[in-house]
Amino acid sequence: MPACSAAAPSDPTSQQPDPVISECTADPPCSGAAADKQGNPAMCVQAVDATVVSSAGLPVSGFHATLCGNNLCKNAQSDADGKLHFSVCQYMFHPALDVPGKSAYVTYAIPIPHDLYAVGPCELVPLQGPGDLLETQAAAHTYSAAGVSLLVDGGTEVQVSEINHPEPDDRKFRAARLPQSAAPTLAQTSPGLELFYGLAPTGSKLAKPARLTVPNPDAWPAGTRVAFYLQGVPASDGGTGAPADWLKVATGQVDKGGATITTETGISYLALVGIKRL
Repeated sequence: MPACSAAAPSDPTSQQPDPVISECTADPPCSGAAADKQGNPAMCVQAVDATVVSSAGLPVSGFHATLCGNNLCKNAQSDADGKLHFSVCQYMFHPALDVPGKSAYVTYAIPIPHDLYAVGPCELVPLQGPGDLLETQAAAHTYSAAGVSLLVDGGTEVQVSEINHPEPDDRKFRAARLPQSAAPTLAQTSPGLELFYGLAPTGSKLAKPARLTVPNPDAWPAGTRVAFYLQGVPASDGGTGAPADWLKVATGQVDKGGATITTETGISYLALVGIKRL
């Protein structure tokens, strides 16, 4: 089951056959600024539908997701059939469906390219762990989960939002690979990325880059050069702040034994990681 099979309503291959219905009554249908101060255009978003499913393909009810752009967010909760509906009728900059997994699932975002858009089944991919509590430590420490490790230098200041991760267990390191079946849509909307790993607690910041090592499931040859990207990096940390945008943050290579892939410098923000060969 793909993590999110995105398809416009006019696409006959869409996994969500029901048309997206606009509830906008104004003409033109969207309110707000159609461009920013620099003249960059916004998108008129009328409505977006999606379906949330478990790893077994069953609908998940009561799941809270957001439709966010750089200028506003809309919230929705899935119904008994796992369906989400966002009635927007506003201009948005870089709109995306944000699937916030918190400490249970991989967090990821899918860009919205049309004013009326249907996103197919969005799979909730379970995180594995928990590992150790992510916090500032005097000595160097390696956090591990699901074959993923993060080596943080001693004395590195670690910031974990207690608002987004209120319980101590929520602030423990977790990770998971999005399986091959979950990656197609993310790959299609990314800069050529081939592997994806979710890291949590999502949104955590490190004052110094930490060396990231992940498994090499596709057996890329030892020494293969790669680039690491992060999704949804805030503007304050060098990204655009848009949930679905990608930022190149590091380079690395497949290790000598061929079993793992490691950054040369590291990452300083925890989010969905995308990797591609150079």
